[in-house]
Amino acid sequence: MVSIEELPTLEHAIADFAALPGGYPDAMDTLQADDVRALRARYRQAAAVHLGGRSAKLIVDKLHLRCLHVGLIRRLFPDARILFALRHPGDVVLSNFMQQYAPNDAFVHFDTLAESARVYARVLDLWRHSLKVLPLTWDSVRYEQLIDDPATELARVSAFLGITPDPAMLDRQARNATRERVRTNSYQQVAEPIYQRAAGRWQRYRKYLEPCIDTLRPAADWLGYRFD
Repeated sequence: MVSIEELPTLEHAIADFAALPGGYPDAMDTLQADDVRALRARYRQAAAVHLGGRSAKLIVDKLHLRCLHVGLIRRLFPDARILFALRHPGDVVLSNFMQQYAPNDAFVHFDTLAESARVYARVLDLWRHSLKVLPLTWDSVRYEQLIDDPATELARVSAFLGITPDPAMLDRQARNATRERVRTNSYQQVAEPIYQRAAGRWQRYRKYLEPCIDTLRPAADWLGYRFD
């Protein structure tokens, strides 16, 4: 198993798809077999750049908001296993609002709590719809359970991926020494050990989040979180 963390891979295939007649995602239903093969090859070409000659039967490819493109992922790689990260919506919105993101099409919306909440709610709505219409092989990783008992979560996720859990997967120092440099806004979080200080942080900022709670409550209810 090798990991590609927060680096562009699928995005290269999306750019090529956007140049096809009809564009992305509108032409999804009219993609021809040759198009699918070409886009799949484009992804693999981009992934190979970051793998640095490493090979493995399993590639874990992680990047923010990839769930928006799960339809394309399913089309290109129907056997892909999707891991969806869950966390209390209040903490997700607060965390994104507190980041100093370099502006792009997604991160430009996180400059206010209200807009961050609206974006979060729309993303969750799309994910829920995707689960209804796409035959995905997927599981979730709940942040709060991961920081509370990382070994148990590692074993569960490993079983889903069909691999044997290894304690080295939780060895932060070894992981940082061997990974490609992470250049995204969340590099500090990627490089740090698993910590508990951010769990439930939203409660300390409740008075600021209060106007957003009605926007976030449907997602919280669906995910099994509470604002009470």
